[in-house]
Amino acid sequence: MIFSKWLMLLPEIWLVLIILFMVLAQKLFSIKNRLAEVVAITGVLGALILQVGLGERNYELNMFSINSFSYIFGIIILVVLGLIIMMSGDFLERVKSSKVEFYVLLLISCLGARVCLGANNMLTAYLGLELVSVPLYFLVSFLRKDAFAVEAGVKYFVLGMVGSAMLLYGMSLFYGLFGTIYFEEIAIYSEMFATHGGVKIALLFLIGGFLLKLGIVPFHMWVPDVHEGTSLPVNAFIITVVRIATVALFVKWFYGPLLPLVVLWKPILAVVAVISMFVGSVVAVVQTDIKRLLAYESISHMGIMLIGVVAGCKEGLLGIFIYLFMYIPAMLGIVAVLLQLRRRKIYIKQIDELVGMAKSEPGLALLFMICLLSLVGVPPMAGFFAKVYIFKAA
Repeated sequence: MIFSKWLMLLPEIWLVLIILFMVLAQKLFSIKNRLAEVVAITGVLGALILQVGLGERNYELNMFSINSFSYIFGIIILVVLGLIIMMSGDFLERVKSSKVEFYVLLLISCLGARVCLGANNMLTAYLGLELVSVPLYFLVSFLRKDAFAVEAGVKYFVLGMVGSAMLLYGMSLFYGLFGTIYFEEIAIYSEMFATHGGVKIALLFLIGGFLLKLGIVPFHMWVPDVHEGTSLPVNAFIITVVRIATVALFVKWFYGPLLPLVVLWKPILAVVAVISMFVGSVVAVVQTDIKRLLAYESISHMGIMLIGVVAGCKEGLLGIFIYLFMYIPAMLGIVAVLLQLRRRKIYIKQIDELVGMAKSEPGLALLFMICLLSLVGVPPMAGFFAKVYIFKAA
């Protein structure tokens, strides 16, 4: 019975084996770029087959839980990662960068995202979040000859470490107060000691850490600079896979161990969500750089998803899931269009450079417009109905 439970971790074990194989193969045989792409896609496809083959089940391991939540989002993460890998190939060929290191870092970060989905205690949650974040510091500055990429990597590293420190300090306070790392036990003690000053301080540190990791106002200062400095494939990875993992962990905390403290955190998150939506939308309007526009759009969308958390009910949680299903394809679609244009030797950086695209590239222009309208929430696009569901729950 115990062995059958551990079999549920086969997708994660498979990803670890693929990562080790790629590292060793590069060291011993110096595998070519095209082969590295094939191995990376094989790894993602194998993990996806194992995930679907094992099916949707509920298992509780010592420090890991497998349920419908981790099952659905685990599949989404693998599908999105596979698409990003396929989009990255031509980009890496053009910049003459090694694909092996790039794909290994993507796979490690994806593994961390899956750990976040299944975390049922503070230790696993923190390790998963760091496993997501640390490879990103290298991915953001992957184009080492680009000064903007290096600057973005340094900013992301410094502020990422600040966010991690805030989260770790909040978790340490909870452990010091309650003597346990498990979410279920923390929920019980949180209800018993909701008025304790130490609990309130720990809660503030956790909120601050998560807001910084998600790039929500007032901790959003790193988002536009990092998105502008890094490459388009890494941008796509940050605004999809990384956002899914962080939002999932955020939901796990605030719908789990921190739910008894809802009276304390709901007003804070409500104010922050409204300000994020306002700042993200208004500042996005005056942007001239496409990457910065997408960065401020992501700040606004994180604020909208935060409204689903503030709702504090199952409808709000479902609204977050529906919103992610809209947000991910729209963002990926925009990045895919920009990468496709670069394959055709059309390098778009500023928004005004899109002028005339409807005549020169009508198909790509139509897809670009649909994705943007969906993000804005114009009916009858999917983004409109996703926002309606979020606000209805609230």
